[in-house]
Amino acid sequence: MKIILTILIFYSSINFFLSIGYSAIVINEIMYDPDQCSDSFCEWIELYNTEDTPVSLTGYTLCGNELLAGYVNSSDGKIYANTGMNISGKGFAIITDGGTGTNVYEKFNVNSSSLALHTNTSSICGGLSNTGDTVYLADSSGTLVDQVTYSNSWGANGNNKTLERIDPTGNSNSSINWKEGDVNGTPGFKNSVTPNEHDLAVYSSNITFSPPDPSPRTGVNISVSIQNKGISNETNVNISIYNISDSALTLIHSQLLNITKRDSSSITIKWNNTVKGNSTILVRFENFTDDNITDNNATKNITFDFHLVINEIMYNPPEEIGSDADFEWLEIYNNATYTENLTGWILQCDSSSKLLSGNLSSNSYLVFVKDRTQFYTYYSSSIITDSESCSLNNDGDTIKLIFNDSGIYHEETVSYSPNWGADGTGYSLEKKIPTTDNNSTNWAESKAYAGTPGARNNPDNRIKGSLRNQTTSVIYRTNTEIVYIPKEDPDYKIVSFPEFVYVNEPFKTTVSLRSSREEIVTVYSYVYDGKNIVSQGFDGSNWKSTWTANKKDIKIGPTAVYAEFENKIEPGTPPGKYQFKVRIKDKTDLTRTIDVLPERKELQPVKANYSKIIVHCEQSDNQAKITVNGSTQESTLLLHFSKGPIKNETLNVNGSLTYTINLEEGYNSVIFIQNNRILDLCIFLYQKPSLVTGRVTQPLSTTNKIFIFIKSWLEKLSFLNIFRNI
Repeated sequence: MKIILTILIFYSSINFFLSIGYSAIVINEIMYDPDQCSDSFCEWIELYNTEDTPVSLTGYTLCGNELLAGYVNSSDGKIYANTGMNISGKGFAIITDGGTGTNVYEKFNVNSSSLALHTNTSSICGGLSNTGDTVYLADSSGTLVDQVTYSNSWGANGNNKTLERIDPTGNSNSSINWKEGDVNGTPGFKNSVTPNEHDLAVYSSNITFSPPDPSPRTGVNISVSIQNKGISNETNVNISIYNISDSALTLIHSQLLNITKRDSSSITIKWNNTVKGNSTILVRFENFTDDNITDNNATKNITFDFHLVINEIMYNPPEEIGSDADFEWLEIYNNATYTENLTGWILQCDSSSKLLSGNLSSNSYLVFVKDRTQFYTYYSSSIITDSESCSLNNDGDTIKLIFNDSGIYHEETVSYSPNWGADGTGYSLEKKIPTTDNNSTNWAESKAYAGTPGARNNPDNRIKGSLRNQTTSVIYRTNTEIVYIPKEDPDYKIVSFPEFVYVNEPFKTTVSLRSSREEIVTVYSYVYDGKNIVSQGFDGSNWKSTWTANKKDIKIGPTAVYAEFENKIEPGTPPGKYQFKVRIKDKTDLTRTIDVLPERKELQPVKANYSKIIVHCEQSDNQAKITVNGSTQESTLLLHFSKGPIKNETLNVNGSLTYTINLEEGYNSVIFIQNNRILDLCIFLYQKPSLVTGRVTQPLSTTNKIFIFIKSWLEKLSFLNIFRNI
């Protein structure tokens, strides 16, 4: 019958609903399936005034039933908290059952400053259905003010939680504007899922650079995305971008920005920085009052540098190739992510200078040769070359690559000597790491005969060469002979790896192995402290405390093969950061840093008979009173979380016990734990009055943050298995 009546009411009012204009009063929170006590006494609905001025609710009806002042206490039938019918600006009103009364004010932490109302019937809307229902509010003229048709699929289905409206000014009937609360109801308080009124945010990840590796010549495009996490549209927000260099703060750009609520907006500027070195970009909001200032500024580092380098030198070619006059050459490399304009660059060697021109693409090479015709008789015709007449002395020389244009000067200098290698051996001098210095430790003799002009350097490994007569392989020098090696390097990768491990708990790692030719490789893994092994390996049958405990011989080829290795940290190993290594063929290492956590001690449940503890939480200004009723043979652990230190004590509950705590500014939480079970959780909010305005200040943190803090603390106590059952 109730369903039919609801349908009739809904369709009779739908024409009014479609014509609803703006209303300051909205349905803001619904407790439709309470677990604190029976539905008959603990259902309630919260209204919210979205404007700053008070509104009279005299004559208002909820589901066709008139609202009356105060609430009816179920124990004595008397009306309490009868403070009238005016809901204050940005204020709340709590609607409870009339008739036989309510237990809401006993079972929930109701804000005493909220307006208390009850219906002139024995239940709210004929009893709120636990599967879904329609709740509607009309003013004194009968005009529909707000309407919500909820479903239990939205959440808060018999788990002590309420349905909370996210944005009070958002769509009343949109499921995405409603969410199960983070706590056990917030009657008379701001919803736990409602964002701040004013909340702009910028993060380091919202700052991007293009190109990511700028030079003082190119400048950089700085893009910033600003998020409006609040529920108010923000206009004329001053976004400022600064450069922090050598502790000095220099304004780069400032502009006013409009950002729609729950949306984001972006700006992009060009910064023509002409100084080489590291800078820190700071983005912040200025002259803006934010309800959450923790994310009002962000920084990101950027380095300005030149990326054209001297990369390879053939100063003493072998006689079988040709004379110095014909086959000397040197190579430059562009390791930037963008094409480099060579205009403005100068190559100096042998007291001569060459003005460069044209462009060099990203990750490309340009080889300067004595005789291009002779060069191509031996090397691949695909190599990009330019002519250079300078002579490279066999007993050492200095080569310079200089940029000097528009007041910007940069110099790359290499002063080689024959003791660096490649002195008539048939091999070139190669730079190991293009982005680092030009000292002797960063240069080595190539392992490819005749060098690698126009190709990637890697003097410590086999590399792809560029000899004209070798299209399918490269030449690799041994002590006694020249042998041909397939040009494609093996590909070894760690594809699955844990973020952290516990002492004495097994963990697995997956490795991908591939090679251009079929071969059998020996692979094993271990954890060590830089000197000694701290792990055991599993060989499929037993755990062993040796380096090669889980050694496997694996056949690999052109198709990737996946292998799994199992280790565990030795008991007694101190927690900290260690090195995890996969060793392949006893010469190739895949290394990761691994966080080792202490050995977990699982709590064993205490088998004891006990009665369910009933906890009642009550707040009065800056104090909270917790009453614990019931009897038990086991002690109850009370944990109090707040801005200050964690406080805890053991309570021996026998009958009834009252515990009073002084609240600290922000959120305070009290957890009751018994027999490895969380019995109950009380959340209190105390906001200290401002000495200047008399208004309450904003809380220091959010409900989510206190829960994260609690969870983190419990994890450290190995209580995680308890907390997951909340």
